[in-house]
Amino acid sequence: MPRMDGLEFLRHLNEDPRLREIPVGFLTSSSNEADKTEALRLGASFYMIKPSDLDDYSGLVKLIEKAMLRATKTP
Repeated sequence: MPRMDGLEFLRHLNEDPRLREIPVGFLTSSSNEADKTEALRLGASFYMIKPSDLDDYSGLVKLIEKAMLRATKTP
């Protein structure tokens, strides 16, 4: 993102009570464990590293669909 990174964006979402319940997933090129830990601590529904192979994206899309369905289900 040109003006802020995903972690900063998630922090801004959490500051607004109207937005803090929106499910947010991270699709990133960062394999940094500290980034993942922070994203999940801030409430990210999932954290996935972008595949380097284009063919792997179809499996990734399926994983994202499942994660978003879980995140939007009400108990």
